[in-house]
Amino acid sequence: MNPAKTINRLLERFEHQTRSTKLALVGVLVIFAAIPVTVFAVYGVRSLTPQAATGKPSSLTPAYSTYSTTPTFSWNCYCYTTKYRVYLREGDGNFYAGSWYKEVFGTSGKNSTIFGGWINNNYKSAPASLTAGKTYYWAVSCVTGGCKTSATQAFTVLTKDTSPPEVSMGTTLTKPTSLTFYWSTYDNVGVVRQDISLGVTTETSTGIIPLGSGITSYTYNNLTPNTLYYYNIRAYDAAGNVGGRSGGIRTDDIDSDGDGWLNGVEIWMGTNPNLKCGGASAWPPDLNGDKVVSSADQFLLYKAIASPPANIRRYEFYPGDNVLNSKDSEALAKYVGQRCQ
Repeated sequence: MNPAKTINRLLERFEHQTRSTKLALVGVLVIFAAIPVTVFAVYGVRSLTPQAATGKPSSLTPAYSTYSTTPTFSWNCYCYTTKYRVYLREGDGNFYAGSWYKEVFGTSGKNSTIFGGWINNNYKSAPASLTAGKTYYWAVSCVTGGCKTSATQAFTVLTKDTSPPEVSMGTTLTKPTSLTFYWSTYDNVGVVRQDISLGVTTETSTGIIPLGSGITSYTYNNLTPNTLYYYNIRAYDAAGNVGGRSGGIRTDDIDSDGDGWLNGVEIWMGTNPNLKCGGASAWPPDLNGDKVVSSADQFLLYKAIASPPANIRRYEFYPGDNVLNSKDSEALAKYVGQRCQ
């Protein structure tokens, strides 16, 4: 059939119609022409044309590593889709050679699924949980909407770190009013932070000072001379394991009156650590208080040895053994002839 002749015949027939018939035919044509325009205005173009898929799944997690043996798999996919397929394989990313998979119904946007319920896809059966220390590969694709399959991503199920850091103490520098601690740390993964505390009792939880992971020394100042302090140094790793070292250490003593006897010793013997001369209770070797050490002081010591008094500390020139004997006489003899000035 010739299209041109057909059109001419229709026009000839139209011309032979009456005026009222022509108007009716034109009205029908106008109504049919207006239908697509009305539908477009009311429902929009998406009601007539399916939305095209764009992009591919992204923001896949877990990324690279996880401690969980039953992780949650999440992704973003802003596609016109309602169904996804999640693949999982151990060993390599060759999903075509066989893997586990599960189908997930969702919407455009953030979607996720937990481990479990995997279907055997021409591969061995899926385990109840993943294995620590093993590397897995997973991918997600949009089953509907035409999205592309995502890039394959590997992750390793890490073995939980249960080993605490080790703290080794170095030499502690003691002074009358300061203590400097030196230490080193070791951890199989790495130390992330440390702290130190110091107190006059073993309960040193208060006054904790946070330290960075690379700190290896710390100094406390403004301490009291000849005082026993208790320290606690702790190291933490990323898994929350804690290791440390604690103990007691005494600050150095001082000789406040400059008589050659440390304060602690004078206090222990019962003499005044702040008074150099001026009586039997000032300078330890001067038992009779005449500011000179002579045979008279030795005689007083001999009497104490023969008949020990209730407080023998005043005569203990060889301190520490808690007994008066010839060792104390030998220690006092070194001072005979000296004068307190």
